[in-house]
Amino acid sequence: MRLGLLFAVVAMLAFGITGIVYKLATEHLDPISLTFFVYVLATVFTAFLWLFTPAQHIITRAGLTWVVLAALFASIGMIAYMVALQAGAVSTVTPIRDLAVVVTVILAIFVLGEHVSYTKALGLLLGIAAVVLLSLGS
Repeated sequence: MRLGLLFAVVAMLAFGITGIVYKLATEHLDPISLTFFVYVLATVFTAFLWLFTPAQHIITRAGLTWVVLAALFASIGMIAYMVALQAGAVSTVTPIRDLAVVVTVILAIFVLGEHVSYTKALGLLLGIAAVVLLSLGS
């Protein structure tokens, strides 16, 4: 579990930094071009990891179906996020985007049958409250 938490913190930091980088980039590129080049370069970077890791990479038809769905929703989300950053304040847009955690938890309950404790439910409510408070200042 510690490895999972470590990588979650790395992801948090990386995604936190990208919000600022994306905002600055929208001053020089349109949202669709920015999204395209981010994904192309991310694909190149990931390809090196994929090619040079010792793990077995088995691709199944079912796995490919999930990849296509993930790519579809990631593209829609990323383009919408870039347009929102171009039009709005990063300090408002990014917290709203990060409410995706609420959507994920709700889907985890109903689709995956996961249990949410009262503590986690309270955390979700506080997260929503935080985004509302951050948005009021705009």
